[in-house]
Amino acid sequence: MTMSTHNRSPWIHQLDLERPILRLDTDTSADVAVIGGGIAGVSTAYFLLEKTQARVALIERHRLAHGATGHNAGLVVADFERPLLDIEKEFGAEATAWAAKAIDDAWLLLDEMYETAGLSIPFSRFVEATGLVDVEQVVDSLDETDFRRRNNLRFDAVQLITGKVDASLVAGRDASTYEWVSEEDALAKLETNDTRYIAVFLEPAGTVNSALFCQEIVRFLSERYAERFTVYEETKVGKIVAQHEGGVILDCGDATCTSKRVVLCTNGFEDFTIITPDGLELDKRFHKNVRGMVNYMSGYVVPMDAPAAGLVYMRETSADPIDQLYYYLTRRPYEYEKGNGPRHNLISIGGPQEVLEDHITYSFRDGYPEDRAEELQNFLRDTFAERAPKPDERAFAWHGLLGYTPGMIRIVGSDPTCPDVMYNLGCNGIGILPSIFGGARIAAIVGGQQVKASIFDPRA
Repeated sequence: MTMSTHNRSPWIHQLDLERPILRLDTDTSADVAVIGGGIAGVSTAYFLLEKTQARVALIERHRLAHGATGHNAGLVVADFERPLLDIEKEFGAEATAWAAKAIDDAWLLLDEMYETAGLSIPFSRFVEATGLVDVEQVVDSLDETDFRRRNNLRFDAVQLITGKVDASLVAGRDASTYEWVSEEDALAKLETNDTRYIAVFLEPAGTVNSALFCQEIVRFLSERYAERFTVYEETKVGKIVAQHEGGVILDCGDATCTSKRVVLCTNGFEDFTIITPDGLELDKRFHKNVRGMVNYMSGYVVPMDAPAAGLVYMRETSADPIDQLYYYLTRRPYEYEKGNGPRHNLISIGGPQEVLEDHITYSFRDGYPEDRAEELQNFLRDTFAERAPKPDERAFAWHGLLGYTPGMIRIVGSDPTCPDVMYNLGCNGIGILPSIFGGARIAAIVGGQQVKASIFDPRA
Protein backbone atom coordinates (compact mmCIF):
# COMPACT_ATOMS: atom_id res chain seq x y z
CA MET A 1 0.00 0.00 0.00
CA THR A 2 1.24 3.49 -0.78
CA MET A 3 0.75 6.75 0.96
CA SER A 4 -1.31 9.46 -0.67
CA THR A 5 -0.28 13.09 -0.41
CA HIS A 6 -3.94 13.83 0.24
CA ASN A 7 -5.48 14.05 3.71
CA ARG A 8 -6.85 10.48 3.77
CA SER A 9 -8.37 9.41 7.07
CA PRO A 10 -9.21 5.75 7.77
CA TRP A 11 -12.26 6.81 9.78
CA ILE A 12 -13.84 8.79 6.95
CA HIS A 13 -12.83 6.01 4.55
CA GLN A 14 -15.25 3.74 6.43
CA LEU A 15 -18.23 6.13 6.25
CA ASP A 16 -21.16 5.74 3.89
CA LEU A 17 -20.10 8.45 1.48
CA GLU A 18 -23.01 7.70 -0.87
CA ARG A 19 -25.79 8.48 1.63
CA PRO A 20 -28.05 11.40 0.65
CA ILE A 21 -27.58 14.71 2.47
CA LEU A 22 -29.95 17.60 3.15
CA ARG A 23 -28.90 21.24 2.83
CA LEU A 24 -30.78 24.07 4.51
CA ASP A 25 -32.24 26.00 1.59
CA THR A 26 -35.63 27.06 3.02
CA ASP A 27 -36.38 28.81 6.31
CA THR A 28 -36.97 26.45 9.23
CA SER A 29 -37.29 26.41 13.01
CA ALA A 30 -36.30 24.25 15.98
CA ASP A 31 -36.28 24.37 19.75
CA VAL A 32 -32.50 23.85 19.79
CA ALA A 33 -30.08 24.35 16.90
CA VAL A 34 -26.80 22.46 17.34
CA ILE A 35 -23.92 23.76 15.23
CA GLY A 36 -21.26 21.16 14.47
CA GLY A 37 -21.72 17.59 13.23
CA GLY A 38 -18.83 15.97 15.09
CA ILE A 39 -18.76 13.95 18.30
CA ALA A 40 -19.77 16.97 20.42
CA GLY A 41 -22.69 18.01 18.23
CA VAL A 42 -23.97 14.48 17.70
CA SER A 43 -23.73 13.66 21.42
CA THR A 44 -25.54 16.91 22.27
CA ALA A 45 -28.31 16.09 19.79
CA TYR A 46 -28.56 12.55 21.16
CA PHE A 47 -29.08 13.59 24.77
CA LEU A 48 -31.42 16.46 23.84
CA LEU A 49 -33.65 14.03 21.97
CA GLU A 50 -33.40 11.25 24.55
CA LYS A 51 -33.81 13.38 27.68
CA THR A 52 -36.06 16.27 26.56
CA GLN A 53 -38.95 16.88 24.18
CA ALA A 54 -37.01 19.48 22.17
CA ARG A 55 -37.10 19.66 18.39
CA VAL A 56 -33.46 19.60 17.30
CA ALA A 57 -31.73 20.80 14.14
CA LEU A 58 -28.11 19.65 13.70
CA ILE A 59 -26.23 21.93 11.30
CA GLU A 60 -22.82 21.03 9.85
CA ARG A 61 -20.86 23.30 7.49
CA HIS A 62 -19.18 20.37 5.68
CA ARG A 63 -20.23 16.72 5.96
CA LEU A 64 -21.10 14.82 9.11
CA ALA A 65 -18.02 13.87 11.19
CA HIS A 66 -15.56 15.24 8.62
CA GLY A 67 -13.80 17.60 11.08
CA ALA A 68 -11.66 16.60 14.06
CA THR A 69 -14.03 13.68 14.71
CA GLY A 70 -12.98 12.13 11.41
CA HIS A 71 -9.32 13.07 11.73
CA ASN A 72 -8.02 11.61 15.00
CA ALA A 73 -6.33 8.45 16.26
CA GLY A 74 -9.52 6.91 17.63
CA LEU A 75 -8.45 7.05 21.28
CA VAL A 76 -11.03 7.19 24.07
CA VAL A 77 -9.69 8.24 27.49
CA ALA A 78 -11.15 10.01 30.54
CA ASP A 79 -8.56 12.73 30.94
CA PHE A 80 -7.84 16.45 30.99
CA GLU A 81 -5.42 18.55 28.98
CA ARG A 82 -3.72 19.85 32.13
CA PRO A 83 -2.73 18.24 35.46
CA LEU A 84 -5.46 17.83 38.06
CA LEU A 85 -3.28 19.49 40.71
CA ASP A 86 -2.98 22.53 38.47
CA ILE A 87 -6.78 22.60 38.05
CA GLU A 88 -7.13 22.19 41.82
CA LYS A 89 -5.07 25.34 42.41
CA GLU A 90 -7.52 27.31 40.29
CA PHE A 91 -10.85 25.79 41.29
CA GLY A 92 -10.26 23.89 44.54
CA ALA A 93 -10.19 20.19 45.34
CA GLU A 94 -13.95 19.59 45.52
CA ALA A 95 -14.76 21.16 42.15
CA THR A 96 -11.79 19.46 40.48
CA ALA A 97 -12.69 16.04 41.90
CA TRP A 98 -16.31 16.47 40.81
CA ALA A 99 -15.18 17.32 37.27
CA ALA A 100 -12.80 14.35 37.13
CA LYS A 101 -15.56 11.99 38.23
CA ALA A 102 -17.95 13.50 35.69
CA ILE A 103 -15.52 12.70 32.88
CA ASP A 104 -14.87 9.23 34.34
CA ASP A 105 -18.62 8.62 34.38
CA ALA A 106 -18.83 9.50 30.68
CA TRP A 107 -17.75 5.88 30.05
CA LEU A 108 -21.24 4.95 31.29
CA LEU A 109 -22.83 7.53 29.00
CA LEU A 110 -20.92 6.07 26.05
CA ASP A 111 -22.14 2.58 27.00
CA GLU A 112 -25.68 3.97 27.21
CA MET A 113 -25.44 5.41 23.70
CA TYR A 114 -24.14 2.09 22.36
CA GLU A 115 -26.91 0.08 24.02
CA THR A 116 -29.81 2.45 23.27
CA ALA A 117 -28.85 2.87 19.61
CA GLY A 118 -28.02 -0.82 19.22
CA LEU A 119 -24.59 -0.06 17.76
CA SER A 120 -22.37 -2.85 16.48
CA ILE A 121 -19.33 -0.67 15.73
CA PRO A 122 -16.24 -2.29 17.29
CA PHE A 123 -15.26 -0.62 20.55
CA SER A 124 -12.12 -1.99 22.21
CA ARG A 125 -11.25 -1.40 25.89
CA PHE A 126 -7.78 -1.75 27.43
CA VAL A 127 -5.29 -0.06 29.76
CA GLU A 128 -3.25 2.63 28.02
CA ALA A 129 0.45 2.79 28.92
CA THR A 130 2.44 6.04 28.83
CA GLY A 131 6.22 5.89 28.92
CA LEU A 132 7.86 8.60 31.07
CA VAL A 133 11.42 9.77 30.45
CA ASP A 134 12.27 12.26 33.21
CA VAL A 135 11.72 12.91 36.91
CA GLU A 136 9.32 15.81 36.35
CA GLN A 137 6.98 13.57 34.35
CA VAL A 138 7.15 10.93 37.07
CA VAL A 139 6.36 13.43 39.83
CA ASP A 140 3.40 14.80 37.84
CA SER A 141 2.05 11.27 37.37
CA LEU A 142 2.48 10.43 41.05
CA ASP A 143 0.73 13.68 42.03
CA GLU A 144 -2.12 12.91 39.62
CA THR A 145 -2.53 9.43 41.04
CA ASP A 146 -2.39 10.70 44.62
CA PHE A 147 -5.07 13.31 43.89
CA ARG A 148 -7.31 10.58 42.55
CA ARG A 149 -6.64 8.39 45.61
CA ARG A 150 -7.44 11.23 48.05
CA ASN A 151 -10.69 12.00 46.26
CA ASN A 152 -11.91 8.41 45.82
CA LEU A 153 -11.46 8.43 42.05
CA ARG A 154 -10.28 5.48 40.01
CA PHE A 155 -6.50 5.17 39.54
CA ASP A 156 -3.73 2.74 38.62
CA ALA A 157 -0.41 2.65 40.44
CA VAL A 158 2.47 4.35 38.61
CA GLN A 159 5.04 1.72 37.63
CA LEU A 160 8.55 2.82 38.56
CA ILE A 161 11.52 1.00 37.05
CA THR A 162 13.82 -0.34 39.75
CA GLY A 163 17.24 1.28 39.54
CA LYS A 164 16.05 4.12 37.29
CA VAL A 165 13.96 6.10 39.81
CA ASP A 166 15.42 7.21 43.14
CA ALA A 167 13.46 5.83 46.09
CA SER A 168 13.43 9.30 47.68
CA LEU A 169 10.95 10.33 45.00
CA VAL A 170 8.19 8.33 46.69
CA ALA A 171 9.15 9.06 50.30
CA GLY A 172 5.97 9.76 52.26
CA ARG A 173 3.65 8.80 49.40
CA ASP A 174 0.86 6.28 49.85
CA ALA A 175 2.12 2.86 48.79
CA SER A 176 -0.98 2.20 46.70
CA THR A 177 -0.05 4.95 44.23
CA TYR A 178 3.12 3.32 42.90
CA GLU A 179 4.84 0.00 42.41
CA TRP A 180 8.37 -1.06 41.55
CA VAL A 181 8.80 -3.12 38.40
CA SER A 182 11.69 -4.44 36.36
CA GLU A 183 12.77 -2.66 33.22
CA GLU A 184 11.82 -5.76 31.25
CA ASP A 185 8.23 -5.66 32.55
CA ALA A 186 7.89 -1.91 32.00
CA LEU A 187 9.18 -2.04 28.43
CA ALA A 188 6.87 -4.98 27.73
CA LYS A 189 3.95 -2.75 28.74
CA LEU A 190 5.24 -0.14 26.28
CA GLU A 191 6.00 -2.78 23.63
CA THR A 192 9.45 -1.34 23.02
CA ASN A 193 13.15 -2.04 23.66
CA ASP A 194 13.89 1.68 23.92
CA THR A 195 15.61 2.04 27.30
CA ARG A 196 15.11 5.80 27.72
CA TYR A 197 11.95 5.24 29.81
CA ILE A 198 12.09 5.28 33.61
CA ALA A 199 8.41 4.76 34.54
CA VAL A 200 5.00 3.90 33.11
CA PHE A 201 1.68 5.67 33.78
CA LEU A 202 -1.44 3.54 33.28
CA GLU A 203 -5.10 4.47 32.77
CA PRO A 204 -8.28 2.94 31.26
CA ALA A 205 -8.72 3.69 27.57
CA GLY A 206 -10.32 2.43 24.39
CA THR A 207 -10.50 2.86 20.64
CA VAL A 208 -13.46 3.58 18.39
CA ASN A 209 -14.06 5.00 14.94
CA SER A 210 -15.66 8.21 16.22
CA ALA A 211 -16.76 9.26 12.72
CA LEU A 212 -18.58 5.97 12.14
CA PHE A 213 -20.00 6.25 15.66
CA CYS A 214 -21.47 9.67 14.78
CA GLN A 215 -22.89 8.41 11.49
CA GLU A 216 -24.66 5.50 13.17
CA ILE A 217 -25.96 7.59 16.09
CA VAL A 218 -27.43 10.09 13.62
CA ARG A 219 -28.98 7.24 11.63
CA PHE A 220 -30.59 5.94 14.83
CA LEU A 221 -31.84 9.38 15.86
CA SER A 222 -33.23 10.10 12.38
CA GLU A 223 -35.32 6.93 12.54
CA ARG A 224 -36.41 7.15 16.17
CA TYR A 225 -37.10 10.88 16.28
CA ALA A 226 -38.03 11.61 12.67
CA GLU A 227 -40.58 14.25 13.73
CA ARG A 228 -38.20 16.07 16.09
CA PHE A 229 -34.78 15.77 14.43
CA THR A 230 -33.32 17.12 11.20
CA VAL A 231 -29.72 17.13 9.99
CA TYR A 232 -28.48 19.80 7.59
CA GLU A 233 -25.07 19.31 5.98
CA GLU A 234 -22.98 21.56 3.74
CA THR A 235 -24.76 24.43 5.49
CA LYS A 236 -22.60 27.25 6.84
CA VAL A 237 -23.87 29.48 9.63
CA GLY A 238 -22.67 33.04 8.98
CA LYS A 239 -24.38 34.92 11.77
CA ILE A 240 -26.25 34.18 15.00
CA VAL A 241 -28.62 36.91 16.18
CA ALA A 242 -30.05 36.72 19.71
CA GLN A 243 -33.52 38.24 20.07
CA HIS A 244 -34.84 40.60 22.79
CA GLU A 245 -37.87 38.40 23.30
CA GLY A 246 -35.68 35.31 23.59
CA GLY A 247 -34.41 32.82 21.06
CA VAL A 248 -31.94 33.18 18.20
CA ILE A 249 -31.94 33.42 14.43
CA LEU A 250 -29.23 31.62 12.47
CA ASP A 251 -28.34 33.17 9.13
CA CYS A 252 -27.31 30.26 6.88
CA GLY A 253 -26.97 32.17 3.63
CA ASP A 254 -29.87 30.91 1.52
CA ALA A 255 -32.14 30.35 4.53
CA THR A 256 -32.55 30.95 8.24
CA CYS A 257 -33.16 28.72 11.24
CA THR A 258 -35.09 30.23 14.15
CA SER A 259 -34.59 28.45 17.47
CA LYS A 260 -35.05 28.98 21.19
CA ARG A 261 -31.41 28.10 21.83
CA VAL A 262 -28.26 27.44 19.88
CA VAL A 263 -25.43 25.14 21.03
CA LEU A 264 -21.98 25.71 19.52
CA CYS A 265 -20.10 22.42 19.20
CA THR A 266 -17.24 23.68 17.05
CA ASN A 267 -13.45 23.76 17.06
CA GLY A 268 -13.47 27.53 17.05
CA PHE A 269 -15.82 29.98 15.46
CA GLU A 270 -14.15 33.25 14.65
CA ASP A 271 -15.55 32.97 11.13
CA PHE A 272 -19.10 33.78 12.17
CA THR A 273 -20.66 36.55 14.19
CA ILE A 274 -22.84 36.41 17.30
CA ILE A 275 -25.07 39.46 17.83
CA THR A 276 -26.62 40.15 21.25
CA PRO A 277 -30.20 41.42 21.71
CA ASP A 278 -28.78 44.95 22.03
CA GLY A 279 -27.39 44.71 18.52
CA LEU A 280 -23.80 44.41 19.71
CA GLU A 281 -21.36 41.73 18.68
CA LEU A 282 -20.81 39.24 21.48
CA ASP A 283 -17.36 39.61 23.02
CA LYS A 284 -15.45 36.86 21.25
CA ARG A 285 -12.16 37.10 23.12
CA PHE A 286 -12.37 33.60 24.51
CA HIS A 287 -13.84 32.38 21.23
CA LYS A 288 -10.88 33.72 19.29
CA ASN A 289 -8.48 32.43 21.92
CA VAL A 290 -9.45 28.86 21.13
CA ARG A 291 -5.95 27.85 20.06
CA GLY A 292 -5.73 25.81 16.88
CA MET A 293 -3.28 22.91 16.69
CA VAL A 294 -2.80 20.67 13.68
CA ASN A 295 -2.08 17.02 14.37
CA TYR A 296 -0.48 14.72 11.77
CA MET A 297 -1.09 10.97 11.75
CA SER A 298 -0.26 7.90 9.70
CA GLY A 299 -2.14 4.60 9.51
CA TYR A 300 -0.68 1.16 8.81
CA VAL A 301 -2.64 -1.96 7.93
CA VAL A 302 -0.73 -4.93 9.36
CA PRO A 303 -1.50 -8.60 10.12
CA MET A 304 -3.65 -9.04 13.22
CA ASP A 305 -1.03 -10.42 15.61
CA ALA A 306 -1.74 -8.33 18.74
CA PRO A 307 -4.78 -7.07 20.70
CA ALA A 308 -6.14 -3.52 20.66
CA ALA A 309 -3.92 -1.08 22.52
CA GLY A 310 -3.08 2.54 23.24
CA LEU A 311 0.52 3.62 23.86
CA VAL A 312 2.04 7.05 24.54
CA TYR A 313 5.76 7.81 24.40
CA MET A 314 6.76 11.00 26.19
CA ARG A 315 9.84 12.93 25.13
CA GLU A 316 10.57 16.43 26.47
CA THR A 317 8.66 18.11 29.30
CA SER A 318 7.16 21.56 28.77
CA ALA A 319 5.51 24.06 31.13
CA ASP A 320 2.71 24.45 28.57
CA PRO A 321 0.74 21.18 28.25
CA ILE A 322 0.08 21.87 24.57
CA ASP A 323 3.82 21.99 23.90
CA GLN A 324 4.57 18.60 25.47
CA LEU A 325 6.62 16.53 23.05
CA TYR A 326 5.26 13.01 22.69
CA TYR A 327 4.18 10.37 20.20
CA TYR A 328 1.16 8.11 20.51
CA LEU A 329 -0.12 4.92 18.95
CA THR A 330 -3.47 3.15 18.81
CA ARG A 331 -4.01 -0.38 17.51
CA ARG A 332 -7.43 -1.81 16.70
CA PRO A 333 -9.09 -4.33 14.38
CA TYR A 334 -9.49 -2.97 10.88
CA GLU A 335 -13.24 -3.59 10.69
CA TYR A 336 -13.54 -2.18 7.17
CA GLU A 337 -12.45 -5.56 5.79
CA LYS A 338 -15.18 -7.82 4.47
CA GLY A 339 -15.33 -11.56 3.86
CA ASN A 340 -13.47 -14.44 5.47
CA GLY A 341 -9.94 -13.64 4.35
CA PRO A 342 -6.94 -12.73 6.54
CA ARG A 343 -7.69 -10.20 9.27
CA HIS A 344 -5.62 -7.09 9.94
CA ASN A 345 -5.04 -4.42 12.56
CA LEU A 346 -4.98 -0.71 11.88
CA ILE A 347 -2.09 1.00 13.67
CA SER A 348 -2.50 4.77 13.92
CA ILE A 349 0.36 6.94 15.09
CA GLY A 350 0.69 10.67 15.68
CA GLY A 351 3.36 13.02 16.89
CA PRO A 352 4.05 16.56 17.99
CA GLN A 353 1.30 19.04 17.20
CA GLU A 354 1.85 22.14 15.10
CA VAL A 355 0.50 25.52 16.19
CA LEU A 356 -1.90 27.00 13.66
CA GLU A 357 -0.83 30.60 13.29
CA ASP A 358 -3.55 33.25 13.46
CA HIS A 359 -3.15 34.30 9.84
CA ILE A 360 -3.48 30.76 8.49
CA THR A 361 -6.85 29.19 7.68
CA TYR A 362 -6.91 25.44 8.22
CA SER A 363 -8.62 23.13 5.75
CA PHE A 364 -8.93 19.36 6.01
CA ARG A 365 -8.55 19.37 2.23
CA ASP A 366 -4.91 20.53 2.53
CA GLY A 367 -2.27 18.05 1.42
CA TYR A 368 -0.15 15.95 3.75
CA PRO A 369 3.55 16.94 3.96
CA GLU A 370 5.94 14.09 3.27
CA ASP A 371 8.37 15.22 5.97
CA ARG A 372 5.68 14.56 8.60
CA ALA A 373 5.23 11.03 7.33
CA GLU A 374 8.98 10.50 7.45
CA GLU A 375 9.14 11.80 11.02
CA LEU A 376 6.48 9.31 12.15
CA GLN A 377 8.22 6.50 10.27
CA ASN A 378 11.49 7.34 12.05
CA PHE A 379 9.67 7.25 15.39
CA LEU A 380 8.39 3.76 14.57
CA ARG A 381 11.86 2.59 13.60
CA ASP A 382 13.46 3.95 16.79
CA THR A 383 10.71 2.64 19.07
CA PHE A 384 9.94 -0.79 17.64
CA ALA A 385 13.08 -1.67 15.62
CA GLU A 386 12.45 -4.74 13.45
CA ARG A 387 8.82 -4.95 14.65
CA ALA A 388 7.96 -1.51 13.27
CA PRO A 389 5.34 -1.32 10.49
CA LYS A 390 7.00 -0.90 7.12
CA PRO A 391 6.51 2.10 4.82
CA ASP A 392 4.72 -0.09 2.27
CA GLU A 393 2.15 -1.03 4.94
CA ARG A 394 1.16 2.62 5.29
CA ALA A 395 -2.35 2.97 3.90
CA PHE A 396 -3.45 6.32 5.32
CA ALA A 397 -1.97 9.73 6.11
CA TRP A 398 -4.14 12.42 7.62
CA HIS A 399 -4.21 15.57 9.70
CA GLY A 400 -6.83 17.15 11.94
CA LEU A 401 -7.52 20.43 13.70
CA LEU A 402 -7.67 20.45 17.49
CA GLY A 403 -9.14 23.36 19.45
CA TYR A 404 -7.89 24.31 22.92
CA THR A 405 -9.47 26.93 25.14
CA PRO A 406 -7.18 29.36 27.01
CA GLY A 407 -7.76 27.54 30.30
CA MET A 408 -7.34 24.10 28.68
CA ILE A 409 -10.74 23.08 30.08
CA ARG A 410 -13.82 22.28 28.03
CA ILE A 411 -16.57 24.93 27.98
CA VAL A 412 -20.05 23.51 28.62
CA GLY A 413 -23.11 25.62 29.39
CA SER A 414 -24.81 28.96 28.67
CA ASP A 415 -22.99 32.14 27.74
CA PRO A 416 -22.97 34.35 30.87
CA THR A 417 -24.16 37.41 28.94
CA CYS A 418 -26.42 35.73 26.37
CA PRO A 419 -27.97 32.56 27.90
CA ASP A 420 -29.72 31.40 24.71
CA VAL A 421 -26.22 30.84 23.27
CA MET A 422 -24.71 27.64 24.70
CA TYR A 423 -21.40 25.83 24.29
CA ASN A 424 -20.03 22.29 24.26
CA LEU A 425 -16.56 22.84 22.89
CA GLY A 426 -12.82 23.01 23.42
CA CYS A 427 -9.92 20.75 24.37
CA ASN A 428 -10.76 18.06 21.89
CA GLY A 429 -7.32 16.51 21.72
CA ILE A 430 -8.83 13.85 23.96
CA GLY A 431 -12.37 14.96 23.38
CA ILE A 432 -14.61 11.93 22.89
CA LEU A 433 -15.62 11.39 26.53
CA PRO A 434 -15.65 15.12 27.44
CA SER A 435 -17.85 15.76 24.38
CA ILE A 436 -20.30 13.09 25.49
CA PHE A 437 -20.33 14.46 29.06
CA GLY A 438 -20.94 17.93 27.60
CA GLY A 439 -23.88 16.71 25.54
CA ALA A 440 -25.55 15.18 28.59
CA ARG A 441 -24.98 18.36 30.62
CA ILE A 442 -26.45 20.58 27.89
CA ALA A 443 -29.55 18.35 27.78
CA ALA A 444 -29.91 18.61 31.56
CA ILE A 445 -29.79 22.41 31.39
CA VAL A 446 -32.25 22.61 28.50
CA GLY A 447 -34.50 20.15 30.35
CA GLY A 448 -34.73 22.53 33.30
CA GLN A 449 -32.58 20.60 35.76
CA GLN A 450 -30.62 22.50 38.38
CA VAL A 451 -27.08 21.46 37.45
CA LYS A 452 -24.17 21.83 39.85
CA ALA A 453 -21.84 24.75 39.13
CA SER A 454 -18.64 23.36 37.65
CA ILE A 455 -15.23 24.16 36.24
CA PHE A 456 -16.75 23.73 32.76
CA ASP A 457 -19.13 26.71 33.07
CA PRO A 458 -18.54 29.53 30.56
CA ARG A 459 -17.13 32.63 32.26
CA ALA A 460 -17.34 36.26 31.29
